Amino acid sequence: MSKSKVYLDASEIRFGLLKPRDWLEKAEREAKRVTESEDKIDRLDAALNGLITVQHIEDWVFHACRKLGYGGRESEFKRSARNACPDQKTVTDLCNAAKHFDFELRRAPGIETTLKTVMVLEATISGSLPDPSNAPPGTEVSAVHTMIDDDEIVGFRSVIAGPLVGEGNNRETVHQLLSRTINFWRNAVEGVERNELPDWAASAI
Repeated sequence: MSKSKVYLDASEIRFGLLKPRDWLEKAEREAKRVTESEDKIDRLDAALNGLITVQHIEDWVFHACRKLGYGGRESEFKRSARNACPDQKTVTDLCNAAKHFDFELRRAPGIETTLKTVMVLEATISGSLPDPSNAPPGTEVSAVHTMIDDDEIVGFRSVIAGPLVGEGNNRETVHQLLSRTINFWRNAVEGVERNELPDWAASAI
């Protein structure tokens, strides 16, 4: 005898996040905390919260588009979104890597291009003596080292601490990644609110 599934009204356990606009605004609040919070741990928490929130926006916009006549599968919708905004795939990879104890490549086909994109806490920038106030949004200059060559000072190297993503010298702040993906989804949410499908999804009606 098979058990029937019971579906609950989840509106009361979503903390007031009931439509795509709600999730968009939450992502914007988290991005703001990444740059404005005075507490380092709070900035790191906001970075991960912001990434997870942006990942969820994708689901909410998909269901909103279904109501507007989108006829493709959810996987097709997400593939189209990530083709239009490659940063969304980076966000998804970071979220998946954060929530799984083991993140196996064979369980995530096609992820090779961004598997090495990991969250780090510092990067090195070469140049003149840095002004701490010019550190990238959401980061801070944690140390400054003198660069010496043949007994001469040739410059300074600053260590930038904060939630960054990337590898090697190709790193950027989480805030930059969040800003681009939030802008992408803002356009989609505003379109859905006008009863318009995103251009990148319209072909699957």
